[in-house]
Amino acid sequence: IGFLMSAASVGLFGSLPLQAPLSKRFGSSRTLAWANFLLLPVFLLLPACAVLRRVALSPGASPFLGSLVFPAFFLVLATINCFGTLGFTLGNVLVNGAVDESQLAMINGISQSLSALARGFAPLVGGVIMTVSSELRFPGRQFLVFAFMGLITLLCGWVVKAVPERPPAKG
Repeated sequence: IGFLMSAASVGLFGSLPLQAPLSKRFGSSRTLAWANFLLLPVFLLLPACAVLRRVALSPGASPFLGSLVFPAFFLVLATINCFGTLGFTLGNVLVNGAVDESQLAMINGISQSLSALARGFAPLVGGVIMTVSSELRFPGRQFLVFAFMGLITLLCGWVVKAVPERPPAKG
């Protein structure tokens, strides 16, 4: 648990210094879209690390290979958390900038409700995908759930490109 918490905090604090310069240079919408697009390969690295661990634990495996497993897991988890935090924050920035101030509270309430619903619904969908792929003996089944998560983020990146970005206020 400490390992997951430390990777999460590195990812969280790693996204904070990235947000302002990336948003200023490329815009919030483009930065959010790229964060979502880059999550697909990163999501697929997580089960690849599990495969690496299995290979590293096999008899006759190189000790060097075994020494790569822990840093690889840490780096992948931190990157997922960094992109996820960056995406969530920039998503809120875009939503807040795209609506009138009179509707902001209602839109943020709907946004947070949908976010909570997704966090509750995602483990159910992931469990169903994993169970079905295991029962069907789908090759590479450990990658299927993460590929689905990556496809969802690709869809979010595509949708976000349609959100209008307001120019910064002058003054």
